[in-house]
Amino acid sequence: LLKPEKEESEEESRIEEIIDRVKDIPAVSEIEEKEATDYSSKNYCNVIPLFDVHIGQLPEEKESTENYINRILVKMRRLVESMPRASKCIIINGGDFLHADDNTNLTPSNKNPLDVQGRHYERVDASIEALCGCIEWALYRHESVEVESIPGNHDPNAWIALLFAVAERYRENPRVTITRSPLEFFATKWGSNLICGHHGHKRQPKDLVMHFASEFHQLWGETEHRHMFTGHWHHLKAQDFPGMTWEAVRPVTVRDHYAASSAYGEYSELMGITYHKELGEVNRVRCRLG
Repeated sequence: LLKPEKEESEEESRIEEIIDRVKDIPAVSEIEEKEATDYSSKNYCNVIPLFDVHIGQLPEEKESTENYINRILVKMRRLVESMPRASKCIIINGGDFLHADDNTNLTPSNKNPLDVQGRHYERVDASIEALCGCIEWALYRHESVEVESIPGNHDPNAWIALLFAVAERYRENPRVTITRSPLEFFATKWGSNLICGHHGHKRQPKDLVMHFASEFHQLWGETEHRHMFTGHWHHLKAQDFPGMTWEAVRPVTVRDHYAASSAYGEYSELMGITYHKELGEVNRVRCRLG
């Protein structure tokens, strides 16, 4: 009988206070549907990084090169139709668009054997068809298309044939700009955004960030949002560095027998990112391939 009554805990008191404060909040009336945000203005640019396409690779689950290209183009259409309307599209050929550099079917630097399909002549032809198909789906939804191309470790010479063939195809099309440069890096500006890239096989990301800050210092100083893309590793990585965000994107290709035997992942995709001229990245769409 003399035992003191249990005092109300601090937590119970706080809960009761919250209930008292929220119980009389008026319910919101029905919200009318508004028009969708207009992304067709000239303030928006869609960026599609195509890294590690590996045309001519013999995949783990055998598929012809023709079927592979058809699958890429079907997914490319789905990607561009899922992205917001934008006046410009930047397509990045980020290297290793071809699986082999010549008919030896070896990696150029280390001479590792490659599982390939067909002759080199056929693979170059198929690569041109694939990249042009991606460009033309982008033209379907954008006022202009810019193509940036850099070599990879699998195609350090063959990428030149792909670059010049595509440039000749669109030489009289004012809506398509093909950047011709012998450099293994690219940097392009969209408003306050700096979009950069390298295949990712020669230098560490932090070193590449410093290189872009030094080599493209004028563009660096004119921009606020800076994004660097690499590939090569066939899996997703990202990190914020002072002044720039780095992202190693997933490959377009599915894995081959070597990758499957080494217990590497199988996630391949197309990805599109929308940038606002002043606000930086505002939207991202992913489309899985395999």
